[in-house]
Amino acid sequence: MTSLFLESKKELELKSVLNGLLKSIEIFYLRFQREGISKIHEEYLTNLLFIDEMRSYNSSQGNITGKIVNVLSNGQLEIKTKEGQLFNFDIKQLEFVF
Repeated sequence: MTSLFLESKKELELKSVLNGLLKSIEIFYLRFQREGISKIHEEYLTNLLFIDEMRSYNSSQGNITGKIVNVLSNGQLEIKTKEGQLFNFDIKQLEFVF
């Protein structure tokens, strides 16, 4: 468990944090209206940790090695193994092996 204080090591004013959050939501909403979801999804994938890197995972189906190739519209991670097999995982069905 964490908090803004633990992560930033400083006291933050709640009103300022809320205003920043609302401004960010507005920016993405206006962008969504202009460009649609595909551009936002593309940017999300570009910044996703471990995207397109071969990694080991513990999964609900056992240990697998593969790379994240997509995040589906339902939120599932799509993992492709080196053999070309595709697996989809919900949150908590998969954990990174570091």
